[in-house]
Amino acid sequence: MNQSRCFCTKSFLLFSLSAILFSSKATVFIATDTISLKGKQVIVRASSELKSLKNDPVTNSLKNLYDNDSTTRWIEGSQLTGAGEWLDIKYPSKSKFRGMIFGLGCRKDFMCMEDYSIPLTIKVKIDDKPTFDYSIDWDTKDDARNSITRQEVNMRKAMFWFNTDTAFTTASIQVKFETVQNGQRYQKLAMSDLEPIDADNTQFDLLNILKNITINPNDMGTVNSPVIMLGQDSPARIKQCLDSVYSDQGSSWKNDSAKIDFGLNVGMHAITDPAELTALIGVLKQLFLRDNKLIRFRTVGRTMTYMMKIGPVSIGDNTWDIWRYISTTTSSKGIELSIKYVPFKN
Repeated sequence: MNQSRCFCTKSFLLFSLSAILFSSKATVFIATDTISLKGKQVIVRASSELKSLKNDPVTNSLKNLYDNDSTTRWIEGSQLTGAGEWLDIKYPSKSKFRGMIFGLGCRKDFMCMEDYSIPLTIKVKIDDKPTFDYSIDWDTKDDARNSITRQEVNMRKAMFWFNTDTAFTTASIQVKFETVQNGQRYQKLAMSDLEPIDADNTQFDLLNILKNITINPNDMGTVNSPVIMLGQDSPARIKQCLDSVYSDQGSSWKNDSAKIDFGLNVGMHAITDPAELTALIGVLKQLFLRDNKLIRFRTVGRTMTYMMKIGPVSIGDNTWDIWRYISTTTSSKGIELSIKYVPFKN
């Protein structure tokens, strides 16, 4: 047995990517692993994998993507920046999926998030379907490095929902990291979680409603939103609202944050007008299904909160990133939906 064949027995195979993913002609060593995912034996491959140090108990393997532990991670092992690296998931038979969940970056803690490279744009290919392009918003510092801030939104998982009325039936899901932002210490790309969303997953009830061509307004139940309408909340519109309540007298981080929060959410009201509700649904469809953004989310009890970055606003001598939080709670009346705006100082 020659040396290259021996190398293959250590879970690394030599392939030409032109036969596998996104029509690339590069030749690389591919890491391969078999995992049990919801009772199915799934083959997962990666363009590369960082080998752990001999005496280091922490692994960087593909299994870490599926261990339900966001403090573990897979780290690519190329000698480049992580751009162009990929993951490939193959099921033994075709299954239906609505979307995917990503734990982007090394999410052990804030320092770990800053250390490693993080993806900015992602391509997803489902069997022989056209490629989907997605981008991810990060809360970043306003400096030359554009490094991420230590805010809770950066530690949250992200997801996308296929813009379709029916789930895709597939046996293969391929993810390619098109562009990345380099880490402060390492150029290697890190990922903590990767989970396809099954067709029968009820975790994202709002998206199940929005995917329908026609929507019964009663499905939405109670909807509460600030006076700032969803279709008008550009940074300029928000700045205009905040200037009416903001004062730099006695300025401090906590005081400024409280004033901005008040200015954004003071006009909270229940939406009952059918025309206004229809317009709101249209904007929500745009945000969740058509904008091709990876959406941050968190779950607390029965409440799911989606987080979407709007953009930076300069208030006084500081710059704040404004995020939209859309929270849903399922009740006997339908989905109770609440929209608010959250400022993060960058």
